[in-house]
Amino acid sequence: MAEEGYNDDKLKYNECYQYAVVRNILYSQGKTTEVFANYEPKMHYMTEWLKQLYGESEGKDKKGIFPAGIDLTTDLHSMGQYMQDGLRNLFETVVSIEEPKSNITINSDEDCLPYIINFSAVGLRSETLLHFLAERGIYVSSGSACAKGQKSHVLAALGLPENITDSAIRISFSEENSKEDIDVLIKCLEEALLTLARKSKK
Repeated sequence: MAEEGYNDDKLKYNECYQYAVVRNILYSQGKTTEVFANYEPKMHYMTEWLKQLYGESEGKDKKGIFPAGIDLTTDLHSMGQYMQDGLRNLFETVVSIEEPKSNITINSDEDCLPYIINFSAVGLRSETLLHFLAERGIYVSSGSACAKGQKSHVLAALGLPENITDSAIRISFSEENSKEDIDVLIKCLEEALLTLARKSKK
């Protein structure tokens, strides 16, 4: 259990102690800014909480590590550029979730058509998610446009692993779709991932 591990008074076993030691070593070396980075929109407010926690705790007596935060990939081209080539007074902390409720992989690349997205809900077969969405009046595909009803030969040609291709979903939008349509789609996808992932673990 995490609580038990964090109550251990031995540095070797307590990750909280290890983190505190590393922060102080970096601070002593002139690293005065800590950047909390997250790769998941739902982690945004945890990043904000960490900024508040450290800002209020350490911002005293004209010293302390300055807490900053970035949302990736939103801040990739702005803050990411600074972190690569800016002043070398910062270090980055990333919170990693070992067992997320769902594992979404975006298969579309930056050069794809802007109205088509392909993603995989790893652990859920395409057919299962297709059926779930169809019951709610949302019709998507598991294959490429020219291969109806079949797995995407494009993803296979890219050499993606089978767990990605088996769970791939392609969604196409048109000028007739509204923001409300997208909101409904997102809500149904969230419901599907929570419901189907829970069933798959039973």
